[in-house]
Amino acid sequence: MIHDILLNFAHYCALHPRFEAIAQWLRQTALDALPLGRHEILPNGEAFVNVQEIAPRPMEEIPAEYHRKYIDIQIPLSGIEQMGWQPLSKFPVDVEFSTERDVALAKSPTRDWLSVAPGEFVVFFPTDVHTPGLVSSPHRKIIVKVLR
Repeated sequence: MIHDILLNFAHYCALHPRFEAIAQWLRQTALDALPLGRHEILPNGEAFVNVQEIAPRPMEEIPAEYHRKYIDIQIPLSGIEQMGWQPLSKFPVDVEFSTERDVALAKSPTRDWLSVAPGEFVVFFPTDVHTPGLVSSPHRKIIVKVLR
């Protein structure tokens, strides 16, 4: 897991061969102007963005999740979002994984919480269980999905 400011994203390009294209896309794109929905960054599902509006909901209703196929880069656009993290080894082993959706969801106690503000990002790798979406008011965010 990485938590940093967007201006520093390029420092992490050596970690993954597709991160350079993501860094370039982030520099060239007016993130606040993106319409809701999916936007391709690289062909063949190698990297794309989901632009979402999220609403407040109680912490107990927000499941922890992890992915096997994609890395998540989560970027709040208009409000502070609390995002939880825990190592995959702490995730319940009996939870069904949806290969089609590339996700396992479960009620699982989150160990650590981050406050992520606009202008910041968090990278969640497949070994990172995360609990995104804890907000106090509605806001927009983007999730960059990068094929690992």
